Amino acid sequence: MNPLPEVAAGDDQEICVGAVVTLSGSGAATYDWNNSIDNNTAFEPVATADYVVTGTDAIGCSNTDTVTVTVNPLPMILAGSDLTVCAGQTLTFMASGAQAYEWNNEIENGVAFEATTSQTYIVTGTDVNGCESTDTLELTVNALPVPQLGSADTTVCTYDVPVTLNAGSGFTEYDWNNGATTQTITVSNAGTYEVTATDANGCEGSDEMILILDPCLGIEEQTAGLSVFPNPTNGLLNIQSTSTAPMQIEVTTLAGQQLLSTSETNVDLSGFASGVYFVHVRQGATEQLFRVEKH
Repeated sequence: MNPLPEVAAGDDQEICVGAVVTLSGSGAATYDWNNSIDNNTAFEPVATADYVVTGTDAIGCSNTDTVTVTVNPLPMILAGSDLTVCAGQTLTFMASGAQAYEWNNEIENGVAFEATTSQTYIVTGTDVNGCESTDTLELTVNALPVPQLGSADTTVCTYDVPVTLNAGSGFTEYDWNNGATTQTITVSNAGTYEVTATDANGCEGSDEMILILDPCLGIEEQTAGLSVFPNPTNGLLNIQSTSTAPMQIEVTTLAGQQLLSTSETNVDLSGFASGVYFVHVRQGATEQLFRVEKH
């Protein structure tokens, strides 16, 4: 009596839906598999099943072996709902349905990032079985509105006030830092004016300007013979006059905020930040305004 061949179907396998396997029997000359598959030929299992191979040796003796192929389902990944946001908004994407996630576009699951441009975001989720699936989220980023108040620093003569500030048309809402809610405002005081405009998408953009009021006196209108030097200065400022009348000197910001008041003719600006300042000199019935640059 001839011994039966020692037929081996191979090790049990575990795969994900959509993967292919190749079953190869050994220990015989020919092999016949159930489930309509061929030995050593790749195929795509659709469900978990046992595969039985019958191996026949050269003298016609046969034996069988079984291998189990477990087919794991793909995870159901949810990237989240499509979003429409304003540029610069901070977002956090939180995918679900798996144990590990990898997003395109260099973002991380659960980590905040700043939305800058409209993009398609794809997340790949991997479950405990190593099976992967993807989902997509469409992000639309709307640009911020751009109100325009003009130059950042605007100087007008005091005899030209009031002045009208216009934030521009095409916005649905206006919010000024003085409480106004209209496209234009009329102002008479020096200071910083800021407006926040809201567009039809609900996005907000801001602009601001510093209104500077200048008496616009003009040197030719003065008779006091005043001079201020050096200008620009690194710190010490000298004020001279052809008159012997006492002087009162004030240093202000361009917005009109008083920083110093003195009767001394040597003014120390060394403690001031670099920039441009107004120096008001009053002597008797006359007044002179100087624009001084501090380095």
